[in-house]
Amino acid sequence: MPILVPAIKTSLFDSIPEIRASAAKALGRLSMGLGTAHSLEMLAWLREHLNLKDSTTQERSGSAQGFAEMISSHGIPYFEEQVKNVLSMINHKEPAIRESYRGVLVFLPTCFDKFPDYLP
Repeated sequence: MPILVPAIKTSLFDSIPEIRASAAKALGRLSMGLGTAHSLEMLAWLREHLNLKDSTTQERSGSAQGFAEMISSHGIPYFEEQVKNVLSMINHKEPAIRESYRGVLVFLPTCFDKFPDYLP
């Protein structure tokens, strides 16, 4: 873990979208294998970056994609709880924070197989 996590964190902020996508997917799979209890530190790190006002577009995108992968990897109850938090942040007063959380919603359909069940 001490070797993988820093590499994944760096890759999540890469300028190439495909690298960010691969890093996010790897993060989601790793999180699924380790379980929620062992993923809390990484989730907190992603939330911290989603809440930054002065992050770059690629940092917001990588954080959003990584967060979407992680919350999709721990089952429906965890997903539902986290989506409530995401939805509460999509109208934040800071444009960068709004963009970050709306980005999570953009990536959820490709991360969570049951996503269409949540559409009205």
